[in-house]
Amino acid sequence: MPGVPDNGAVRRNLFLAGGLASAVLVALGIVLLVSGIDHLGDTRLRGTRTPVPGEREISLTAQKYVIYYEVDDELAPSGDGALAIPADLEVSIRDRDGSVLDTDAYLVSFNVSSGGRYAEAVRTVEPSEAGDYRLTARSGEGEGEPAVVLGEPVGGRLTRLLAGIAALAAGLAVALFMFIAALVSRRRARSV
Repeated sequence: MPGVPDNGAVRRNLFLAGGLASAVLVALGIVLLVSGIDHLGDTRLRGTRTPVPGEREISLTAQKYVIYYEVDDELAPSGDGALAIPADLEVSIRDRDGSVLDTDAYLVSFNVSSGGRYAEAVRTVEPSEAGDYRLTARSGEGEGEPAVVLGEPVGGRLTRLLAGIAALAAGLAVALFMFIAALVSRRRARSV
């Protein structure tokens, strides 16, 4: 009859669409996972490392940065302890006009250790435009060659990693569903 779809053709098209969706989700998941894992390493920007006390010219883009307080690895706290950030630590970032950029407290505990240096996130800063800035760090305290260093936030990287896991799981779930549906369809076809 014209206008009535062939059940076999509809079923084939559904399986084709499901297989394609599964393949796309798995591929997307793999790309996001590889990208997320590849970028989870040390996020500190070595060219911004500034001794405390000290200052340095740095070039920044218009994005959010994490400000870390950094010391030699030997001074890293053991267990669940926190690094003793000097109470008098002052960090300022000035634009070419001398205006100080606003910084915000880093609200969670985050630390990283690599290259013989241990760092804890203390603040964030977000320049509104790309350009050259002057980073100044002051403190009367501190041992272990203290420094301040900027880094890229890890939130986006973790989100990319989790999205990759979710896409991969969804793709595999669609593939499993399609496999089970194909088995059921074959059994029904044989029993008729």
